[in-house]
Amino acid sequence: MASPKMKAIKLAKLKKLLPVLRQEIKAKIDEKAAHAQVMLPAGGPAAAAAYSCLVINSLMTDALIEHGFSHARMVAGKAAFGVNKGKFGVLDYGYSQQADTLNVLGLAGDENTFYGHAWIEIPDLKIIVDALLPELQTILAMDNSMRGFNDNTCLLSKDMIVESSNTISFAKIIDEFAIGHHYQKNAELTESANIRIDNFRSVLGL
Repeated sequence: MASPKMKAIKLAKLKKLLPVLRQEIKAKIDEKAAHAQVMLPAGGPAAAAAYSCLVINSLMTDALIEHGFSHARMVAGKAAFGVNKGKFGVLDYGYSQQADTLNVLGLAGDENTFYGHAWIEIPDLKIIVDALLPELQTILAMDNSMRGFNDNTCLLSKDMIVESSNTISFAKIIDEFAIGHHYQKNAELTESANIRIDNFRSVLGL
């Protein structure tokens, strides 16, 4: 594990690096998706890929390793985000198999549908990196629009770095309307995610 001083140095570097990498990755996804001309649900390939945790966090993992964060690894499982204190202020991936926005923007309705979430762990820093977090307010608004709700308040930070010790239980989010992040990794879902990532990369030429 990194010493407190080394962790602070690496975290400072990471905070500056992540927005740059994310912008580069999204531009690359848009370019490749447009070139591939593959029509996916809800806005075409660029929209689908841009909101796919599988694609963006997979590419982010590669980029982080290239920039010296050698312990970065992508994992998958169930996740939930408490974004506001309202009755419908929860984005849930993997606990309920509803056709939520994240899945609709993927390949909903066929064998490639992924009911879960993918994120990045950096164990030596004891953190989670999730490049999809800045999109949650947009995802919330689209999800609410599909369901006929209009409370799009998002109180959850858009910071892509989450201290592992600061994650909370699904029960706290769903029962107490707590604002926060919940991640529960699963080996089977990680394997499933990797298969689908290979399919996405093949389709988009990534």
